[in-house]
Amino acid sequence: MFSRRNLKAISLVFLGLSCAIAFNACTPNQANRDPSMGNQAVAMVQPPMTGAEINERLLSVLPPLDDAEISEAAAQTLPEDISTSTSNKTSLANPEPVPTAQAVAPAPRTPAPTAPPLRAPVNPIQAAPQSQAIAFSGSSNSNTQYGHYPYSEAYRENLTIAGYYGSRPEQLHQDAAQAFQDMVAAAKQEDVKLMAVSGFRDVGIQSELFAAQTARQGSPELAARISAPPGHSEHHTGFAIDVGDEDYPDTDIEVSFEQTPGFRWMSQNAASYGFELSFPRGNAQGVSYEPWHWRFIGNTTAKKIFAQAR
Repeated sequence: MFSRRNLKAISLVFLGLSCAIAFNACTPNQANRDPSMGNQAVAMVQPPMTGAEINERLLSVLPPLDDAEISEAAAQTLPEDISTSTSNKTSLANPEPVPTAQAVAPAPRTPAPTAPPLRAPVNPIQAAPQSQAIAFSGSSNSNTQYGHYPYSEAYRENLTIAGYYGSRPEQLHQDAAQAFQDMVAAAKQEDVKLMAVSGFRDVGIQSELFAAQTARQGSPELAARISAPPGHSEHHTGFAIDVGDEDYPDTDIEVSFEQTPGFRWMSQNAASYGFELSFPRGNAQGVSYEPWHWRFIGNTTAKKIFAQAR
């Protein structure tokens, strides 16, 4: 039989062990306590920002419009007859780069209930891999930054609304906007619902996006596989646009967009309207495959701007 003193000693031992176990379970590991070791506890390369995260960041960095600009943007709706849309173009005198900022957040969209399930592409382009990342080779041109060519911002007087992402107007150069609207109208005749997701972006907004990707990926070089450095985005020109399929909002700015009717239609018809895919698989710039990102080369100016990248 244990004496009362022995029982008390044994109880104290068990109490000490219990506290030690609880302390170890609740104490952060050394990597979490020492910031210098933090990156060793997690993978260096994180998944790229999703389309929803990119658009959320776009909204977070867009300065609000004043009441006059909101009224003007709201009044300018896409015409039923696309052939008459030239009369609806915005004419702005200030030749400063236009911000893509809008005051109204995109209205939430849900897939159409009658939308068919996604199918593999019925075109020569192979199905998308699970990851967007590809081996980075980069361009041998010394004029590039991490494989991306430099581009100047478009001027305000040359831009007009090409479409809407929810309630957010997306702008392109007037020629590209007209061609995009014509393409949307033609696709609609075949029950394909193309839509503008992201058009012109200035250097400031691109800086925010690239900084977010750099923080996530761990270095500018890794971030550049997914997002262009500021001053090197095709979106600066007003001739590039991210395209979505209205029936499949979950594929906005995602590789899975290539499985939609919208991408299949564009693969077969976009060239007729002056658009080409900017970053196909295995592109010489070393940029990740982006089936949603298309550039307009349908006029002399656009052809000259993108000649270096073609």
